[in-house]
Amino acid sequence: NNSSDMDGNQRTYTPSNGYSGTASTGGSPSGVMPTPVESIEEFKVGTSNQTADFAGAGGSQVQMVTKRGTNTFHGAAYDHYFASNVGAANLWKNNHTPSSGLPYTPLPSTHRNRFGFSGGGPVTPKLLGGKTYIFGNYEGYRFPQTTTIERAVPSLLLRNGIVQIPNAAGVYQAYNLNNVPVTVNGVTYQPATCSNGSFCDPRGLGFNPLIRTIWNTMEPLPNDPQYIVSGASDGVNQQGYLANIKLPQSSDFFVVRLDHDFSDRWKFMSSYRYYRFSQLATTQVDIGGALPGNQFGVPSSSAPRPQKPSFWVAGLTTMITSSLTNDFHVSYLRNFWQWSTRGGPPQLPGLGGALEMGGETAATNALIPYNVDSQNTRQRFWDGQDWLLRDDLTLLHGNHLFQFGGTYQRNFDYHQRNDNGVGIDTSITYQITNGTGVNFTSQPANLPASQVTNWNNLYAQVLGIVSQPQVMYTRAGSNLTLNPLGSPGFDQSVIPTYNVYVTDTWHMKPTFTLTYGLAYTLEMPPYELNGKQVGLVDQSGKPITMADFLAAKQKAALAGQAYNPTVGFATVRNMNPSRKYPYDPFYGGLSPRVAAAWNPNFDGGIPGAVFGRGKTVIRGGYSRIYGRLNGVALVLTPLLGTGLLQPVSCIGASSTGQCLGNGGVDPTTAFRIGADGLTAPLPAVSATLAQPYFPGVSGNAAAGDGSQLDPRLKPNHSDEFNFTVQRAFSQKLVIEAGYIGRRIRDEFQEINIDAVPYMTTLSGQSFANAYAAVYNQLSSGATVPTVQPFFEAALGGPSSAYCSRFASCTAAVAANLRSSILATQVYSLWNSLNAASSWTLGRTLLSSPAQAGGTVASQLSSLEYITSLGYGNYNAAFLSFTAKDWHGVTARSNFTWSRALGTGSLQQSSSSITVVDPWNLHASYGTQPFDIRFVYSQLMVYQSPFLKGQRGALGRLLGGWSISPLFTAQSGAPLQVNVGTGSNSDAQAFGEIYGNNNRAYENAVLTAPFTAGNSAHYNVTSAGPAGINGNAAKGGSGINIFADPSATYGLFRRPVLGLDTTGGGAGVLRGLPSWSLDATISKEIRATERIGATFIVQITNILNHFQAENPTLNIDSPQTWGVITDQSTTGTLSGIGGTARGVPTINPRQMEFGLRIHF
Repeated sequence: NNSSDMDGNQRTYTPSNGYSGTASTGGSPSGVMPTPVESIEEFKVGTSNQTADFAGAGGSQVQMVTKRGTNTFHGAAYDHYFASNVGAANLWKNNHTPSSGLPYTPLPSTHRNRFGFSGGGPVTPKLLGGKTYIFGNYEGYRFPQTTTIERAVPSLLLRNGIVQIPNAAGVYQAYNLNNVPVTVNGVTYQPATCSNGSFCDPRGLGFNPLIRTIWNTMEPLPNDPQYIVSGASDGVNQQGYLANIKLPQSSDFFVVRLDHDFSDRWKFMSSYRYYRFSQLATTQVDIGGALPGNQFGVPSSSAPRPQKPSFWVAGLTTMITSSLTNDFHVSYLRNFWQWSTRGGPPQLPGLGGALEMGGETAATNALIPYNVDSQNTRQRFWDGQDWLLRDDLTLLHGNHLFQFGGTYQRNFDYHQRNDNGVGIDTSITYQITNGTGVNFTSQPANLPASQVTNWNNLYAQVLGIVSQPQVMYTRAGSNLTLNPLGSPGFDQSVIPTYNVYVTDTWHMKPTFTLTYGLAYTLEMPPYELNGKQVGLVDQSGKPITMADFLAAKQKAALAGQAYNPTVGFATVRNMNPSRKYPYDPFYGGLSPRVAAAWNPNFDGGIPGAVFGRGKTVIRGGYSRIYGRLNGVALVLTPLLGTGLLQPVSCIGASSTGQCLGNGGVDPTTAFRIGADGLTAPLPAVSATLAQPYFPGVSGNAAAGDGSQLDPRLKPNHSDEFNFTVQRAFSQKLVIEAGYIGRRIRDEFQEINIDAVPYMTTLSGQSFANAYAAVYNQLSSGATVPTVQPFFEAALGGPSSAYCSRFASCTAAVAANLRSSILATQVYSLWNSLNAASSWTLGRTLLSSPAQAGGTVASQLSSLEYITSLGYGNYNAAFLSFTAKDWHGVTARSNFTWSRALGTGSLQQSSSSITVVDPWNLHASYGTQPFDIRFVYSQLMVYQSPFLKGQRGALGRLLGGWSISPLFTAQSGAPLQVNVGTGSNSDAQAFGEIYGNNNRAYENAVLTAPFTAGNSAHYNVTSAGPAGINGNAAKGGSGINIFADPSATYGLFRRPVLGLDTTGGGAGVLRGLPSWSLDATISKEIRATERIGATFIVQITNILNHFQAENPTLNIDSPQTWGVITDQSTTGTLSGIGGTARGVPTINPRQMEFGLRIHF
């Protein structure tokens, strides 16, 4: 077992070191222990319909055999060297092509070495019946890496308190938020006025002095106006600071294997691997010299991430009889890694917390000298210790080959963390952004609806409005006693897994083979040694299941009532009844398998011409394979509920020190850092916590954002089908065509339990229909919409306090909440209505404020349940051609057409994500992030058939050469069209969640057929309003994915609750297609029969092809619409929250030289 029990792919939490062609900040999926090619003797890969001995994992199966010693000593020594000054090319961004007048960033000077040696042979003469053999391999890696990094910084105008917003025509307008004139570069800007005719700051404070200090003393001036990141940098208010950073990497690996033959029937083996890898990551970078030891303007990483795994295995193979063999193995895997950062210290002396301009969604591009977002600065370690016992028997009986056996695995996982996984950690942080707690009432006249969230975000930052103070406390002991601020939380869990299987390969006829089998897997839930697992419970202490909760809420809403029970958090041993596990064991893991292969023999006629004699193999099969739950869900998530960890946040922080909830404050009453003090309000917490703990009840602090496991959680399963036809035209030429299908159910799915019950029906009308009607009228220019029965009934009628000053309650809603309606901020709208004194439904959400005379206030802001309610499917057809040593050429080409659809594929390490409609998961059904329709690859190895023997001087010079080009190409991945910017992006249109730290697959809606394609267009000049930031005259790249940005922008509108029924999946458009050509050139050098060498040159992106990165599309950022600003060097496929890219990592050309001497 070398698979990562933490995240399943050894990529999300512990990126492997970057070899040739790999991004310097991460690697490709791999096992816990690296497997250098020098240490491997053979390997086998299965991607679908594996036999029954493989169970408990829905992905591929990779088996590798470590090299072993032989009767003669053999070995090798090797070194691979890369230097940026030898054949490497600079980043496109560094060259600032094709813009002119911008500074040139030179290619970073760096190099790396991968070196090692191996050897093996007999150790002793015969002992205990036979010989002992040894093999060993050491490999080192040294990479004193220097690379280029870019961060958003405030533009010159913004750092003087002046924001720039495009009008309806796309022309930027400057708004001076100071209350006095400001002169910048000889231009004087008068104080801006908003729609009420007064200064935009109703308190008359203007540009916040603390923000001014940070921006002007800790943030370097921008040097790249092309830097565009959705919601964080628009190239005008925020621009890029591009500079080089040192990110050294080093590793040491060794493996040793011992083999002993006790006899021909008894063979023993054992091996041990150890790995040490250290690196600096870009998850926390200081560009302002604000942290001790750093220098202004010189980026410095504060994020070391060491890894120290090890692996031991021993096996005994016994030939019991001539037809019965037993294989027994025992192994121990240690998986240790650690994340370290500086956390989130305040930027200025006296501050009660770190200021986070742009909020959590700005992440590493927040306008501060070093990022403090929880997702990147969190501190963790993982110490996994996995024991595995496996026994396999193989019996040959007649035409049957029976295999049966089983495994027992015991994982002990020790985990420590300082965050709740959803955006809050143990450092006090003040989000300064357009959070839902603030009702932004000060806006310029004629502000386009697409710019509302952008204005609110910049407005909050310039004025220093703290939208959400937050922190996480930790607790310990039977009374859950409060630990000192900053203390981490930890848990220690045991996870046993059992598996048995039987399979038979039946050679029924010489031309027909049937394989069938059955496996059973039981993965028990995690058992925490001290009961440190938390779940959500009702008032009686009974665990709450997502499906039951949603069903009860929907039933009540359709009847015009509110289902909103008081909930609490309890550790598993304090639930009613007491539990051992956070979720129920799943005993249904039965996996049948069946496959057949037919090798027809036809001599004449059409069948003979089509199939031939023994030249065709037709294969087909079916299997049900269960996945597994990884350590994130098993160990991390049960720790996250309020109790052992207690995240708190102050939604609607007021200048008077209160937390007034969603929409509870406006610019006149919101807390401003500095003017209202240096310490923002936070809910008070008690020294101990009762069990269960009921947040928001009788003065208890509300719970911050969090995650929980559904008590009905279980592993997913996929029904897999395949059918292939393989035809040989000669011994050297083979063609194969086939189909692969997967139907996935019980898939990992995160769902916010506190979504708006949009089906709530009053007076015969649902809230969804009432909202859609008002939205349509207001967006068409109406000021007083027609009366909607729902609003009239929900707000007490025209004589109520909320409605009496207006013609109707509907008119009151339109007047008071117009901004939220037009911005499709349904969650904020609902909460604002829920807070009205005339509201007739009472508390409808767990986040709803207290009603008059009530004892239950807001209980939580959001809570994402990890459930098994998702589903999806994958279908693919492929065609491949293989040539084996055909005139010196060995080649394989493959073309695949595929579709991947589902409710939103997520890694189990995901957090802060929900579906657009918890009551209708099909609303999230659509393209998956990895839905790449066309993929083509061509691998070739050419070895000249001449002079193979390398005899004579000419033979030694010209013989032994080979060249191996690799060409890959693919169509575009799904491209999301985002809605909203800042803390409200992709979160609220269907009322699914409040935003701030959370996201969903939420796309803008196409209103007409899309025919604009998905290719990069050069020298694009947009007349506006869409795509104007890409114009070369404005310092843009001139490259756009659309030839006419404004025309395509006009095809989209916001998704509207009550009108639209789908979120669009991972994307409603397609990103850029891509291709790349790599090559390896090698020369075999023979010194003697036993001594030789191989010289290797590996070249990635040999033609230095510029592969543009997909743009981030956001209908609330028309000025950046379709603008391409960078080269594809990330390769991410994550589509939540505007991060979707979907273009493979294609770095500028690199050349690595290697020499291997063998004997």
